[in-house]
Amino acid sequence: MPPVAGRFGRGSPSGVVCYRHTQFPVEYRGAIFVLDWTFGRVLALPLQQDGSVWSADPVQFASAAGQFGFAPTDAAVGPRGDLFISIGGRGTRGGVFRIFWTDPLLPEKKNPAAKDSDTLREVLHAPQPGASWSRALWLPKARRLTRNPFERVIMDPAQTPSDRIRAIEILTELYGGLTDVMLRQLSTDASSAVRARAVWSIGRSRARHLPLALMRRYLTDSDLLVVRTALESLSTLTASQAVGPCLPQLVVCMASNDRFVRAAASRVAARFNNADWEELRLLSDGRPDVYVTANLGRCAGGTEVSMDAITNSLWIGLAIGSKTLANLLLLGR
Repeated sequence: MPPVAGRFGRGSPSGVVCYRHTQFPVEYRGAIFVLDWTFGRVLALPLQQDGSVWSADPVQFASAAGQFGFAPTDAAVGPRGDLFISIGGRGTRGGVFRIFWTDPLLPEKKNPAAKDSDTLREVLHAPQPGASWSRALWLPKARRLTRNPFERVIMDPAQTPSDRIRAIEILTELYGGLTDVMLRQLSTDASSAVRARAVWSIGRSRARHLPLALMRRYLTDSDLLVVRTALESLSTLTASQAVGPCLPQLVVCMASNDRFVRAAASRVAARFNNADWEELRLLSDGRPDVYVTANLGRCAGGTEVSMDAITNSLWIGLAIGSKTLANLLLLGR
């Protein structure tokens, strides 16, 4: 299973939205709002990095009062940062609530004589950038700017990580992603968040022919989130490209103490060709933890389950101890 960001017990999740606006207080910016239809509540998940994943302690943001019916079904963020929540379904009372903060940080007023630098700022700071109303505003401006201003922001360590990350996202969507020169330099950037977004870009813009020599740099990163993101990008590998150049780094990832890193490495194993498997046997040097992780990925990636692979992996796991086996099999949960 993918990483779980937050747990809030029983319920009926009916809507999810990420708040990427500036009206709400800072603790809610970047948080995920989750709707629960059964118990009539809206939960906020302020995300924090937790090793190779993101996690949160859910906070109750809104709930029903008294006998007033409140069965939330969906949510959206409006242009001014208001949170709109629809309610109803299965015979309950329908409606739409608008939730807003009474002392918001309003967006700066537009300057009619804006320069390119002002336009660039507007694009990078566009609120709720994935929403259709927001894309209608920033997308034409980003196209007029061309790719060079975004490259300058990305490669300038004096810029904020959030601006650099947003520039990477725009460059990936509109202009084919990052160049090899940029990827090489960013692999040693001081910001782990920027490094993670750089290798994320590879999987979304270079999937047909991944730059494996550059991928090795990110697979050995000191930050586990960067490593897991690199593995997820590597899992987009096509059947025509062998993963061989990255196998030494993959062996290390398959034996990682972080189960989400192991799980991501296992999914890469599902893309192995015969030559990759043969080289893995040589590099793993009989290490059972690597063998178990790789074979579980091999089972998951096939159209048919290989019982031989599962049986062999379990026997080897049992041979190295039940505690080790339990830790290894956590990647399949």
